[in-house]
Amino acid sequence: MKKTNLAEIISKYIDHIEEDEYWALLINQYSSEEMIDVLLEMLQDESDAVESKASLFILDLILQAPKLGSLLEFKKHYYHSKLIQQLEILANDVSFFKRCDAVHTLGRTGSKSSLSKLKEIFNESKEKDPLFLGDLAFEINWLSGGNNLSWYKSNLLNLDSFLSRWACLDVFKNIS
Repeated sequence: MKKTNLAEIISKYIDHIEEDEYWALLINQYSSEEMIDVLLEMLQDESDAVESKASLFILDLILQAPKLGSLLEFKKHYYHSKLIQQLEILANDVSFFKRCDAVHTLGRTGSKSSLSKLKEIFNESKEKDPLFLGDLAFEINWLSGGNNLSWYKSNLLNLDSFLSRWACLDVFKNIS
């Protein structure tokens, strides 16, 4: 029952995103472990909408943590949780929307441990999914502190597909 309630609360959090009391109440009612378990289930859901709500909730929760000290426990657990692994799996999902949500969440929450996985996905995607490269490149660049220009040049300038080479322009725009 408690898990179901938490999943419903998370699904409707967007209505309370600006309310510090909402975040504080949530943290006081549920442990970090309970929240991670429910969020993991939501990320594993087949529905793009459910996964998207979980990804955005994680992102907003991590961003709220410095403002509300009670959220720091979740933030501490997040970086060593199965949520990171699941987001990395989703970053290579067949659903374009799940890939974008996962990459954005990993990047914006500062998951530097995911950098090598994101680069691996970038190399796998550069010929088969050029439309995904811009978002992926931005988050890789964000996580690495903007020190990837030579890596991008060596990995993008010799692509076979016209569309992939065209997408390189978007990549360079996103990282500069």
